[in-house]
Amino acid sequence: MPRKNLSRRLFLELFFFAVGAALVIAALITAVSYQTYEKDMTDSLLSRVEAVASALNQVDADYRVRDLSTLAVNDVRCTLVGGDGTVLYDSEADPSTMENHNGRPEIEGARANGESTSSRTSSTVGEDLMFAAVALDDGQVVRLGEEKRSFPAFVGSMLPAMAVGTIAELVVAYLIARLLVRRIVKPFDAIDLQHPSVGSYYEEMQPLVDRIDEQRRQLVKSNEELRRAANLRREFTGNVSHEMKTPLQVIGGYAELMENGMVPPSDVKHFAGLILTESRAMRSLVDDVLTLSHLDEGNMVGDDAPLVDLSQVVIRVSVRLRPKFEEKHLSTQLLEESAHSEEALVRGNEALLEQLVYNLLDNAARYSVDGGRVRVRIARTGDTVTLAVDDDGPGVEEEYRERIFERFFRVDESRSRETGGTGLGLAIVKHAAEAHGGTVHVEESEWGGASFVVELPAAVG
Repeated sequence: MPRKNLSRRLFLELFFFAVGAALVIAALITAVSYQTYEKDMTDSLLSRVEAVASALNQVDADYRVRDLSTLAVNDVRCTLVGGDGTVLYDSEADPSTMENHNGRPEIEGARANGESTSSRTSSTVGEDLMFAAVALDDGQVVRLGEEKRSFPAFVGSMLPAMAVGTIAELVVAYLIARLLVRRIVKPFDAIDLQHPSVGSYYEEMQPLVDRIDEQRRQLVKSNEELRRAANLRREFTGNVSHEMKTPLQVIGGYAELMENGMVPPSDVKHFAGLILTESRAMRSLVDDVLTLSHLDEGNMVGDDAPLVDLSQVVIRVSVRLRPKFEEKHLSTQLLEESAHSEEALVRGNEALLEQLVYNLLDNAARYSVDGGRVRVRIARTGDTVTLAVDDDGPGVEEEYRERIFERFFRVDESRSRETGGTGLGLAIVKHAAEAHGGTVHVEESEWGGASFVVELPAAVG
């Protein structure tokens, strides 16, 4: 669809409006001028015929025809009509050839009102004439007739002046339209797209300016998010590559030694165990990366997600991790302070919630001291279900409590290597909680360790 030019549109509309208005005014002036011309002509003719009538009233009826030929009325047609309508005298035609004038409107009007005027085409001379008639004292009527220009002829006589005026009008309309358009469009051109709310503009432009400003902020925010996402993607790719490089080197190195026969038969089982451990670590890393990738796509929790009982999820996860708890002789307090089952219902992806709980419990088991304690608490407050996992490990210092949920972030790199893990567990916990409309944070447990608290919307209905 072609774009419209505001300046051109305004210019054309203003220009044609000015021209149209001027033409209308010119037509009105012409009509008024013609009416004025007719009125002045009528008044002048009526004044002259009154003067002639006054002079004739002083003369005997037998001498009026004689005297009319000597009066100074040679520039107009003069007619004397008898009481019976017979034309007694006419300055431009033979009276004997003229018909009875009693039917003429000016003659009848003069006899009725003393004086009268009319305008018509004369049947005698065939010209447009203005007539003015006055009744004499004895019933005769004297009439003067003067050639009158018709309206088209009047307009035609004004055409040269009208042409000059029209040209001048077009030039003025053009200049005024250009000036007005420039002034009207100036506030639009003056909008600073970087700071649209600053400056002088029309009040009617406020919604447009607000929209531009809002879109600018959204674009800036989107660009910042895109840059942040690009940086995170590069950092994530680099971290994944770095994390996979170590197990691959171990696997490749041990496999090469075994292939070259450099491993004693008695150590083959040990080396194979190391390769298996590293391959499992790689598989765990790949699984976590895939999980985060799905979470980034935002399609793991639908609007029609089913009900999930968090207490049952905790029980299943604790059974899976029982060997690890027993290996470190951990004292577990699972669900001892949890809410009733029906109060632990949320809507979501059960597999994803199970991974969330698994990562928290696995993290607690990994960082707790031998013979330490791990506790799970589930409680419902209003529309929120809270899941808290407490341990008595080293805890998390205040300065790291926000960053600990970043991908591959480790507070103590050397200890993290010893305890294992991909460095993505808590990042998955955070994204899984957010995917369910919840949040997660870490605080200090009552034993001095860490307490990871997840808050999720409770199931409604």
